[in-house]
Amino acid sequence: MEKKYQSEISMIVHQDAEGMYQLGIIDDVRMREFDEMCLVQEPEPAKETVETTKKGADRGCAVLTKPPSMINSVSNVFPYDRTSGFD
Repeated sequence: MEKKYQSEISMIVHQDAEGMYQLGIIDDVRMREFDEMCLVQEPEPAKETVETTKKGADRGCAVLTKPPSMINSVSNVFPYDRTSGFD
């Protein structure tokens, strides 16, 4: 993932801090402080969006885990001809 900096100066400061971190001059806590100051913070997704996405994913997985006989019986419910296309 590409880092997004607040400005060019923030990029330079953050890169210097990363160098100091790799040399052991600053610790994890201080590096996180530089991250918060210099990097653009991505907004957190709304809780409702996350929950809705999870529920939708669960439904999709449920369909994929059904035995083929059950999927075939469900497809018989729809009387349209699937071979003719969507004309």
